[in-house]
Amino acid sequence: MGRSQRKKPVKTAKKTLAPEFTVPAVKGMPFTRLPDMDGYPSRSVSPPASTAARDSESGQTWLTHCYGAVGVGRDNALDSGSGAELYVVTGHAPRHLDRNIALVGRVVSGMSLLSSLPRGTGPLGFYEKPEQHVPIRAIRIAADVPPEERTRLE
Repeated sequence: MGRSQRKKPVKTAKKTLAPEFTVPAVKGMPFTRLPDMDGYPSRSVSPPASTAARDSESGQTWLTHCYGAVGVGRDNALDSGSGAELYVVTGHAPRHLDRNIALVGRVVSGMSLLSSLPRGTGPLGFYEKPEQHVPIRAIRIAADVPPEERTRLE
């Protein structure tokens, strides 16, 4: 088995996490109603510098599956995602996954590198053969980068 195919042990992290698909809307958080109707939330809105939706009737807010969104892979069970497998939306936004799969953030730098990776030949672009896999050697979470090394973003 090649190095890129070996799974690393989970160690002390939880193997499953309770699903967090929505959160209560924060009172006073500025949202701007989008000009076009969205087929997924009853109220289509976007806060500054993010891609989220809010339903004022239920009082819930959630991140949306837009280009560059980072999500947690999971199996069919709602609590089967541990955070050990992540994905990035690199093409058409799969909005039917909103409120079904937890999103944890978005890519703010390097999207051109991710979106240029070859797509797999299987359903949804999955790789069917080990030789199709393209290892990603490093990804850094902005909060883990020392302040003096961070890319300045606005």
